[in-house]
Amino acid sequence: MGAYVIRSAGSKGLADLIAIHPKDREIWLVQVKQAHAPKNLDKLREKFKELGKLAGTYTCRSFIFIKIKNKYSFVEVSNVGGESN
Repeated sequence: MGAYVIRSAGSKGLADLIAIHPKDREIWLVQVKQAHAPKNLDKLREKFKELGKLAGTYTCRSFIFIKIKNKYSFVEVSNVGGESN
């Protein structure tokens, strides 16, 4: 299976795309730029250092946000029957 990709159109946040790779158990945060890269990539890395600070290990929890008895609630989805971590 390929990656699940979430696009944040007109994003003003840190990431324009979030790609979830289930097989590799990786999440990629991608900032898309139209401009040409500068000769010194360190300047580019410095400009987006806040994005780089998000790298690391996180706990992933999955939820469905749904109306139950006229009230919206989070229902956690467990990994029952899925691959183990």
